[in-house]
Amino acid sequence: MTIYNFKVLIMFLIACVSTLGLFSQSRRDSLMNVLQNGEVPDRALLLAEIGNTYYSSNLEIYRDYQDSALAISETDQSLAFIQHRLGDYYDRKSRYDSAIYFYTESSKLNALIKNRIGEAKAISSIGLMYYKTSQYDLSSKYLFEAVKKAEATGDLKTIANCYGYLGHLSYGQKNFDDALRYQKLSMAIHTEDNDPGNAATAAVNIANAFHQKDELDSALAYLNLALEQFVANKDTLAQSYPYNNMAMILTSQKKYRESIEYLKKGLAIRIQYDEQRGVSFGYNYLGRNYQNLGEYNRAIENYNKAIEHGTPINYVRLLENTYAGLSECHEYLNQYKQAYEYQKQKDVLSDTIFNQQKIRELTQAQTKYETEKKEQEIRLLNAETELQAASIARNNLLLASAIALIVFLFVFAVIMYRQRDLRAKANLEREKSKSKSEQIKAVISSQEKERKRFAMDLHDDFGQLISALKLNVSRIKESSKPDTVSDKSEEILDSMYSSLKNIAFDLMPHTLFEKGLEDAIDGLKDQVNASGAIAFDFQSFEIKNKVDDDQKVAIYRIIQELVSNTIKYSNASKINISITDLGEDLSLLIEDDGDGFDLKSFMKGKGNGWKNINSRLDLLHGIIDFDTIEGRKNTTVSIEIPYKLEEVAVA
Repeated sequence: MTIYNFKVLIMFLIACVSTLGLFSQSRRDSLMNVLQNGEVPDRALLLAEIGNTYYSSNLEIYRDYQDSALAISETDQSLAFIQHRLGDYYDRKSRYDSAIYFYTESSKLNALIKNRIGEAKAISSIGLMYYKTSQYDLSSKYLFEAVKKAEATGDLKTIANCYGYLGHLSYGQKNFDDALRYQKLSMAIHTEDNDPGNAATAAVNIANAFHQKDELDSALAYLNLALEQFVANKDTLAQSYPYNNMAMILTSQKKYRESIEYLKKGLAIRIQYDEQRGVSFGYNYLGRNYQNLGEYNRAIENYNKAIEHGTPINYVRLLENTYAGLSECHEYLNQYKQAYEYQKQKDVLSDTIFNQQKIRELTQAQTKYETEKKEQEIRLLNAETELQAASIARNNLLLASAIALIVFLFVFAVIMYRQRDLRAKANLEREKSKSKSEQIKAVISSQEKERKRFAMDLHDDFGQLISALKLNVSRIKESSKPDTVSDKSEEILDSMYSSLKNIAFDLMPHTLFEKGLEDAIDGLKDQVNASGAIAFDFQSFEIKNKVDDDQKVAIYRIIQELVSNTIKYSNASKINISITDLGEDLSLLIEDDGDGFDLKSFMKGKGNGWKNINSRLDLLHGIIDFDTIEGRKNTTVSIEIPYKLEEVAVA
């Protein structure tokens, strides 16, 4: 494989600048023409490809296309592709657990259909997510597995991406020589594969490694090259990376004002794309530059914004650095109490509570705070001779030790008493909760038995009577001349029988016990779709036969209640339900395209909908999460229910 030198690479990328700016738009137009005018073998796959052209410009439109593709996907090939694209969406949103889930599902499907390139891509993406969450052991495991699979396929782009991710991992482990080696391999392969966009991304990562090696001229050369290519490609989000890295280099050169200007450019882009990891980084580095300029209040303002955006995504390394900066700024402002508190939070994050240097720093901050508080009292003391001072100090020390011992014993006794009291209250609450659960369970069980009996009576008794009456009407019709009355009577009986079946199904679907939960939900889907009220889709993934009858009924009732609420209030045109086996738990995902709602109003409403759902979830030990906002389209409800309900041990 040819490794291009730096000058050749510059010439190649500049030659591509004039031709790639309109690539996404022209590709999108071409795909839309195929969708509207041509015979499409796989419509879901085509929709996903159209959505992919929005990845760098409008992430929400990108997600809408992937959702639409997922709803109509009929092949494992398209489903694996769409799941990978959804993983990319959650990566950009810094929701790494969700990204890992979709990448894992894509990997499994690609392995099933023997798509080795797709499998390698999915595994490498899982490795990258573990890198971003600082789980380097898992990241290394997945990335080296991905490299092995990618090299076996011979696909240059996949191999280059895997090397690039290994470069990220080496950088995170502060092994900058290896980071430089992997990123140069990635850049050379992307160049050879005629992919200047990804070659420019590799150039940014090469610049990072050169920066850490203090080779700043090389770092700036690669960053300017990458920025020129991103601008040519109209890849706005990607432009934020060289802006941020240029700012870091300027900071190391003590050009703080220039660094701030580049940081603001990068931060504006990250905010536009709601890229929380980048937003928190931008505010953190702004804080550092303002701190270096001695503008401590502005530094504190930006550090606090970095914490606001970094905490929800658990950006541990950045938070540690930010708390350290806050501590230093408050110390410069002689605000020693705040400095001490932020230093403690920083030490908790860095897990260096036993590090002696950090303990000394804590002690110094605390001493300054306590000294400041007592200075006025100390000034009021009269000078004493050395002998008197020593005597007083010795007596005070003895007295303080005695008082401290008494206080310690008293506090210890209070704590022990409180703990015993709390344990007793906790046990009482557990018993009350258990008793309440048993009562609710008994009431619900009684209701369900009565529903089942009533449904059977309706179906067996009245159903048979209607069938017999219909037979008699048919005989009358056959034995006499055609009669409008008999025809109309037969139609009415058909309608009565159909309504009776629907009522019996609503009360208790017989398939729930005869065939299982999935068939019962399929029956509910058919009933809803037949009514024309909404388009209902249902999928289940690897459900094991672990659900007992009581759980089946409770889960079915929860789904029935959620579907009913969606039809009545959301103005939705479609609803999708999926059930997945997660090993120890059962996962339910209910999504609709209707209007969002106010969750607090729903939970505090006078209706019984939420009460019915909540009481059944309590019995199942289930967890429910609503993703809905009033005035926003699309609502998602996720539920996790354990297969086995274990009794909680009482201490």
